[in-house]
Amino acid sequence: MVTIPAAVIAFDQTSLIIIVAVISLSTIGITMVYTTLSAVIVANSPSDRTSESAGLLAVFRATGQAFGAQIIAVLMSLTLATLPSGQTFPGQNAYLVAFLFIAATGLAVIFMASWLGPIRPGDPTEKERQDAGGAEPPVLGRSSSTAR
Repeated sequence: MVTIPAAVIAFDQTSLIIIVAVISLSTIGITMVYTTLSAVIVANSPSDRTSESAGLLAVFRATGQAFGAQIIAVLMSLTLATLPSGQTFPGQNAYLVAFLFIAATGLAVIFMASWLGPIRPGDPTEKERQDAGGAEPPVLGRSSSTAR
């Protein structure tokens, strides 16, 4: 939900209505992911480690936001425009580079997520594998009956 709006903004910065619309779409997507990700993490964590999993999610989320903000700040400072009064601000190419970076990062994440393979509801959890005598975990992309 962030990749397409970032690409649209990178190539069309002439219409305020389009920019507001795609940023709104992006915000809806981010909100959907943020609200459901916590539930997914808690649902897939062992009951005795739920607080650790939720805390780790918060740490990763904050770290990612910090890195992202710094990367965008650097990208926005690559091309500066200066007013006759001496004030500087990011130039149009800086916005292009920043939004292309966001779109490319989104595409990379989509590719990596699809590479992981589907989540299979029937696969045993870590605790179930330990209770069964420490059987090998299933190989990604294969069902648990074909894993060796």
